Amino acid sequence: MDIKSRIKERGFTISQVAALMTTRDKDGNVKQGISQSALSQLITGNPTFDKLQEIANIIGLSVSELVSDNSDFVAFVRNGNELKMFDSAEVLKQYINPLVKE
Repeated sequence: MDIKSRIKERGFTISQVAALMTTRDKDGNVKQGISQSALSQLITGNPTFDKLQEIANIIGLSVSELVSDNSDFVAFVRNGNELKMFDSAEVLKQYINPLVKE
């Protein structure tokens, strides 16, 4: 999954998408725009499904189109209110193992 490439393929820059993203401040108020570095960290980390959906909406794709690549593995895991996406079994195992031990 190369979200940065998908963003560029759709004619956007990381800065443009970051400016259109939303976040909440400490009081829960929605704020428009995040930094380019925050978006880059989000993309290279383990983005939540909600953030993937937001990026996909901004660039005009579905989440499945945003995250699709030639790999055969994509998994979504909901833990409480958080839905995470994993593109490798190894990363999924690393996430799940501590949960299973609880």
